[in-house]
Amino acid sequence: MDDIVLLLTACINPNGMLFTAIQDTELRKKQYIESLTFYLTQTQYKIVFVENSNIDISHLYQKEISEGRLECITFNGNNFDRSLGKGFGEALILEYAFLHSKFIAQCHYIVKITGRIIVENVLELMGSCLLNKKRVYCELGLREKTALSVFFVAHKDFISLFLSKKDFINDSTNCYFEKMLFQSISEWRKGAGYKYDHFYLPIHLRGVSGSTGMVYPYGNKMKALVKYVLYFLFKPFLFS
Repeated sequence: MDDIVLLLTACINPNGMLFTAIQDTELRKKQYIESLTFYLTQTQYKIVFVENSNIDISHLYQKEISEGRLECITFNGNNFDRSLGKGFGEALILEYAFLHSKFIAQCHYIVKITGRIIVENVLELMGSCLLNKKRVYCELGLREKTALSVFFVAHKDFISLFLSKKDFINDSTNCYFEKMLFQSISEWRKGAGYKYDHFYLPIHLRGVSGSTGMVYPYGNKMKALVKYVLYFLFKPFLFS
């Protein structure tokens, strides 16, 4: 368990961030608390909760922090050029976590989760991952050449590769976090001994998209089967 850390990214006060549908600070805080509580009670993993608008909720979790189960980190990282969008802010959160988290310094694998979203079958998904090599598990967009950024599992070396490209992220020019994530996966899989895999189970998400305000659908077996088959049919063309 110590070799794997859940990293929950958070921005409680988006402060007018572009392309962000949910701006209500109290609603966002409530969603983060619900999500963090879920992962604390439903998993045994160590958790790093990193928030970038200087709103500290650590007082709600002093027991878990004192027991060495949780790190709550907050910093003033939401004051960059608004035209870059929330994807750039998310990359800055990842970077800050890597620089300041003791848990991350000691682990090899990161389970990156958008902090307001609950991955209801996170344990089943993790149980299906083979983590004996340097791997990345992530769901890809078959048409847009994007990758699902809400939830993915990656070796720390991959996160470092992704962060080396963070300055290219710019929502105003359609260079989204998800596109840079896909490009990083494409580059990663070319390295000797580095592996990319698609999840073999549907990802059951519960929550609301920060970008669109739409409720995430639950995964279903038929949809997962179709995507699994399509992935292997189109895999030769995905990274071309």
